[in-house]
Amino acid sequence: MWVYPRGASYENFPQVGESSQQVCPPITTTFEMRVLQLDGSTVFREVTISVALPPPAATPLPPPAQDPLSGTRWEVVNYNNGSGGVVSLIDGTRIPLDFGAGGQLSGNGGCNDFSAAYQVNGDGITIGRPSVTSMFCAEPEGVMDQETKFLAALQSAATFRIDGNTLEMRTAAGALAVTATRVP
Repeated sequence: MWVYPRGASYENFPQVGESSQQVCPPITTTFEMRVLQLDGSTVFREVTISVALPPPAATPLPPPAQDPLSGTRWEVVNYNNGSGGVVSLIDGTRIPLDFGAGGQLSGNGGCNDFSAAYQVNGDGITIGRPSVTSMFCAEPEGVMDQETKFLAALQSAATFRIDGNTLEMRTAAGALAVTATRVP
């Protein structure tokens, strides 16, 4: 019988009779076992010993990026309607935005409540696809279309800027996506 690392010459690793072998390879290694049977046939087996390297020394994480939107509330003033125009809200409607802790944005699109994950990196912002309730609102006229276009504009935001009590979000191309005012 021979037990040897795969690729090595088996003749250099003979084992006689019943025996055991303890190995501690420094890296993951596959061993082959070759057994010469009494009838002259040879049986092969493979065993892989996986070596897990210790984790690298912990490097301190940078401090979490500041999220100036976390914990703030806003009322949308206007939004990009997707046709190249920035429009005001339909009279009698309001669109509140609540940037909660932990990267959760919630609000109401004029009819339905919504929530979405958001992430801030410097002046960049990514807003995920919102989960939206499924109510239908017939009044005021056009509110459902406004909600759809507003949610699309919200998701298109790539950068943001806070100037006093005004929040301005822009697309990656620099077009205005949403403007809102701070709610105390």
